[in-house]
Amino acid sequence: MTKRPQARPAPAAESDPRAVKLAEIDAELARLKGLRRDKAAIIDADAAKHALDQNWEYQKRLTNEINAFRQKIEALEAQRLQVELADDNELAKPVTQTKTAPASPSMPWEINPAHREMPEYPYDAKYGDAEFEAAYDAFQDWSIATMSRVYEEHGILADSKVSFRTLAMIIGSISGMVKFGEVRIQALEQQFAKAADPLKTLADRIEEGGLRPMTYRGTFKAGTAYRPGDMVTHAGSMFHCDRATSSIPEEYGAERAWTLAVKRGKDATR
Repeated sequence: MTKRPQARPAPAAESDPRAVKLAEIDAELARLKGLRRDKAAIIDADAAKHALDQNWEYQKRLTNEINAFRQKIEALEAQRLQVELADDNELAKPVTQTKTAPASPSMPWEINPAHREMPEYPYDAKYGDAEFEAAYDAFQDWSIATMSRVYEEHGILADSKVSFRTLAMIIGSISGMVKFGEVRIQALEQQFAKAADPLKTLADRIEEGGLRPMTYRGTFKAGTAYRPGDMVTHAGSMFHCDRATSSIPEEYGAERAWTLAVKRGKDATR
């Protein structure tokens, strides 16, 4: 007698509406997350190229698609939670997909047209004065506007989240460069002040160092005050003034204010 084959029990997923619906949602979530991951990898690969070789428009389009995937994934995750919390009677009814409110427009990039061009640096201004501070603020506004335009062109939302670690690295790097620039400016201004003092001539600075350029004052004149560095001729010889004096130049004078530079020659004999 042939035995009658027994019917196989239906798989648990087929007999459990909750498991069936969760499996469908999980499959769709896995598909969307995979697409999002693939597009993000394409963006990373293109961003790793040289700036001139990157396709900015393609990156922007992929970024917009990733944002759309993100909204769909969030809606499916909310639907999955609804299925898990529903009772058996509710599962018998068709599951209505959770309607997400239309995405509110993201925070716009506030870019002031006045900050589109790089401001001029006030070369005559000194560190700390009003003109310098105004120029510093103008350069900051221009830099922020420039970066905002770059992010906007790449499809990055103005209200995108960023980790505090990344924020600390960015702000710390900028603050370090600014502080280094401030110290460097102060050092340069101090050096320029010493090198370009309009109240001091070259002769004054040489004299402060104990040296004066030699100046020929002609034939010695009695009663004339001579300064170090003056050269005079007297009795056929030339003398160098070593210190302030009005005495007569002598080769072996008691004051020792003069030094014989060129001694008088002998008269020619016939």
